[in-house]
Formats: sequence, structure tokens, C-alpha cells
Amino acid sequence: MTNKEQIETYKTAIEYAKEHIKELENHLDRQQSLIETLVEREVELRVDDLGQDEKLANRKVYKDIYHHTMYEGSHYRFLCKCPSKYLSRQEQEEWFDEHHDRYVTRGDHIAQSDYQDLMNYELSTLPATRKDDAADAAGIDLEVEHAY
Repeated sequence: MTNKEQIETYKTAIEYAKEHIKELENHLDRQQSLIETLVEREVELRVDDLGQDEKLANRKVYKDIYHHTMYEGSHYRFLCKCPSKYLSRQEQEEWFDEHHDRYVTRGDHIAQSDYQDLMNYELSTLPATRKDDAADAAGIDLEVEHAY
């Protein structure tokens, strides 16, 4: 297999991987939608059938779903997901502080990158065709086409 054929094979494999990532993201979106539906139903059940206060029912359900001590940042997830009218003043201030910090540091592309961003960056640095050794020795500059 020539170098160019290998690169084409890698490009095809990367396209498959990107499509797989898109499928997984769609699946996660559907799962999140299902979770939101279940949260709404649980709140309705607690308020209508169990007679709980609306604020208490919302806080309890959102905390059960989004505030897990085993996940880093879960308190912030709880603060983001729970409607602000059900948060205490202190929780609203915590949300604002965290949100403001994330807003201020949003320009730090490395800190805000995910694995897909890193993959795309690395791909953008790979040439699809390399200089031929014989041509390079002869001083002939071949055009370099980027893989991504």
C-alpha cells in the first residue's frame, strides 16, 4: 500500500469515526430529552398526587437526577438544570459566579476543548501527501495537500 493509499484509508476511517460521534451525540440528545420528560412527570406526580410544594418537588427531583457526588461538577449541573425560581438566593449566586467564570475563560480554547476539537486540530496539522524523498533530494518542492 502506498503512502497516499494509507492516507486515504486513514481519512476514510476518520470520516467513519466522525459519523459515529455524530450518532452518539444524537443518541445523547434523545436521552437528555427523555430525562427532561421524566423529570417533568416526576414533578407533576409529586405536586398533584403527593401534594408536595412545587418548589420542594422540583428541587428534590432535580437534585436526585443531577446532583451526584460521584460526578465532578454535579452541583453546577444541578444549578444549571433546576429552574432558577426554585433555587435559593445563595444557589443563584453560586450559579452566577460559576457561569461568569466560564464566560470569562471561554476564550481559552485549550481549556474549553473537548476530544473532538483536539482530534480536528490534530487532523488539520497532518499533510495528506508528503514530499517524495527523491524529489526532495533533487530540490523539487512538491505541493502539500492537507488531510483535513
